[in-house]
Amino acid sequence: MKKITAIILCVILCLTFAACKDDNSSNSGDKTVTVAEKVIRSDNQGLVYLSIENGEATVTFNADKWADYLDRYNATPYDGLLSKAYPVKELSGKVKDACIVQIESLGYSEVEGLVIPTIFLLMEDGTVEQVSADVAGEPGKDAELKSKGALPWIKDIVSLKSENDTEGVGALTVFGTDSTGVRYNLRIPAELRALYSENVWFAEIYDGINYKNQGYYSILYFSKEGNVIYKRGRVKQAEIETFEGTYSLSLAEDDETRPGLLTLDMTGKDGAAEKKIQAKFLADFSSPFRFELMLSEGDLLLDKDNKINENITFERGDSPFYSDENLGDYLCAVSPEIKGLVNNGMIFFAEADYPVIEGEVCRSIWLGTDGPDQFVKEILYAVSITGRVYENDMVYDVWKPLT
Repeated sequence: MKKITAIILCVILCLTFAACKDDNSSNSGDKTVTVAEKVIRSDNQGLVYLSIENGEATVTFNADKWADYLDRYNATPYDGLLSKAYPVKELSGKVKDACIVQIESLGYSEVEGLVIPTIFLLMEDGTVEQVSADVAGEPGKDAELKSKGALPWIKDIVSLKSENDTEGVGALTVFGTDSTGVRYNLRIPAELRALYSENVWFAEIYDGINYKNQGYYSILYFSKEGNVIYKRGRVKQAEIETFEGTYSLSLAEDDETRPGLLTLDMTGKDGAAEKKIQAKFLADFSSPFRFELMLSEGDLLLDKDNKINENITFERGDSPFYSDENLGDYLCAVSPEIKGLVNNGMIFFAEADYPVIEGEVCRSIWLGTDGPDQFVKEILYAVSITGRVYENDMVYDVWKPLT
């Protein structure tokens, strides 16, 4: 073991442990000592140590503890990486304090039984930044630790404390308390920050009789500004209902609403009639790439074709609108003109190009003719993650909406 790890271990054994400034906590998820102006913290298993000095944070690893998980593998992505010290990069300011816990939904690992510790950094400005203590190597890249940025919706925090979660099985989590005394379970915004991304959340909906998917999808897209777009229907046939509106989250522990509830308030059209979906859901994240919406009260997300699921599992990924399987069929269903060109012999050629149009990630696709020597590109289209279709004006190089 490297010298720096040995020194830290000796210091920790010699001094009193506590949980994030709380000497009386009996259910702490991490340990802390103060040496002069340096604060050293660790998770409850002693996998990771974090030192704070002059507002900067540095992470080291206890290689012997990691070996308990890694010794069953002949080779791991951690080989040669656990003996180094890693300054945390891309912080927005100076670090004031920290808590380290293992939270299953935030610490996914390919190593069986290992939950990567999550580091919550209390910044001097009252925000909390999140760091995954994972240095798994990528070929040709130097390992490093970076902040994921400030947790959304959380500000004015003055202290951190690790305690048992008030929900579920009571696993360890971290609570942040603001200047007015309101407490927030930081696991919740850390999970829910995944809601808005460049990709959509989608679910393939199966019928309840034969358990077959017939191209019916439920699709959600969240913006950082609090807006939400929801679509449901058969993508290939462009038989899509669209709802737009807003979303909000319940986060404070002392709210009347259960922390972690997602409220959707959306409006759509059914011909000339207006339709609404107003409901509260518990968003249960099993990983940063998958979550289940469980209806708490209000309207169902699915209410046609006997699809009355109260709970829907969504996955994050490429939009069903521009997947290889659906892209060409969707364009033909949206535009009779495009369908006519295809019927007359033109073919699609999809590129791995993803332009951003009107704030949405799109996928471009050419329509052209297949010559004896090469494909001849003629018309360039783009389909957005929420199903909007554009045609490129090649004279002025601008995208014109078709839908």
